[in-house]
Amino acid sequence: MKGINLGKSISVVLVLILAMTSASCSRNRIASDKSAVPHKYGMMRATFGEYASVTDAVKNECHMEELLNSSIQSTNSRIGLDINIVNNKAELNEFSDVLNVQFDSVDSHTWRFGSFRPASVATVSVEIVSNGKVVKTVKKNISSMVSFTACGRLDKIAKSAGVFVAKWTHKVRY
Repeated sequence: MKGINLGKSISVVLVLILAMTSASCSRNRIASDKSAVPHKYGMMRATFGEYASVTDAVKNECHMEELLNSSIQSTNSRIGLDINIVNNKAELNEFSDVLNVQFDSVDSHTWRFGSFRPASVATVSVEIVSNGKVVKTVKKNISSMVSFTACGRLDKIAKSAGVFVAKWTHKVRY
């Protein structure tokens, strides 16, 4: 009987040691990632691109722009990135590193093979401008089939796009 209790005790102690070790490793990794960000970015509010072909219904009824900007801000604070969303070009001139973020295309209803309801797809583009010169760009297509309404799907896409923008900006080096 005592041998069984001793074995259980040893396994519990080992599990606790492993849990504490992995927690401290992940805490150190996150802290080192936050301190490795050398840039402070300025950004105008993300919008729809000039040629995005977004319907007026989507612009008026869905909240893609607001959700994209708030998602960037919340992910920004969570991962330790320094992105400042400004309201005008004069404030933007204070930053040497600028993010340009926009939706290039938005399709609120697209059908896929074998699906019973439509999906939504949007393309978000990001460019980093450093001292007036574009140094990095990326475009990402994001789709959603989860919600029943077009605005519900587009809202989820906007939130995902904000997370993508912040994480990509955090990883990129130039």
